[in-house]
Amino acid sequence: MFSLCKGKMKNITTKTILILFVLLLAGCPKPEVNYDELFTPPSVKIIQDQLFLKGGSSKAASACFVKPHAKIEKDTIYVFGTLLLSNDIETKIKLPTTNITWKIYWVNKDGSLIEMKKDL
Repeated sequence: MFSLCKGKMKNITTKTILILFVLLLAGCPKPEVNYDELFTPPSVKIIQDQLFLKGGSSKAASACFVKPHAKIEKDTIYVFGTLLLSNDIETKIKLPTTNITWKIYWVNKDGSLIEMKKDL
């Protein structure tokens, strides 16, 4: 009887780990929106050591808003968008340093890059 319970517990543990792994993968944002699918270009502001991104609405999915995310590598900021049903479209990120002239690119779904201009 004890070995039967032990087998069920192992099965439950395996299922739990698998479910958590799938949720973790699903929760990682990845590019979902091409630059030309936005009604207005996303805004980018850098104030001291803070990066402010503001998305907008999507042409392709008119009921959705585009939330910007950023990945920072050396002197380059890669911005990409994910679709949301809410209008929480602003992102604030602390930059690692203020002594850099940043290059900023929008990342399309296919990985192609569009250079973005900073708002003053």
